Amino acid sequence: MHLSLLEQQAGITYNKNTIFSGKVDIVVVALMTLELRLEAHSLKEKRMVVKSVLSRMHQRYNLSVYEAACQDVHNHASLAAAWVGPDTDGARRVLEKAIGLAEQAGAEVVGQGIEFF
Repeated sequence: MHLSLLEQQAGITYNKNTIFSGKVDIVVVALMTLELRLEAHSLKEKRMVVKSVLSRMHQRYNLSVYEAACQDVHNHASLAAAWVGPDTDGARRVLEKAIGLAEQAGAEVVGQGIEFF
């Protein structure tokens, strides 16, 4: 089986129990919430940082992302991201790398949660 570029970047691997006759046996949905503290002094600065983080998370890791709350607070953001794939280990790796993107943008992660369905 050939891994996509996104799967290779995220370090996702498949084992023989995951793939059966070319079909995925199990589908995992992972939901991550992030609470961020930002060094923004205005809503305009905050929007620039949040938009950049959301865009990078989507482009690099194919996550469905959005700003979930705190849209009117200039120094705080609440983000949510969803990932669908074959295993929880792959999901955890992708979501941890997504957290790194937020930190690279200058945001301080003050809270996070990951749920699997």
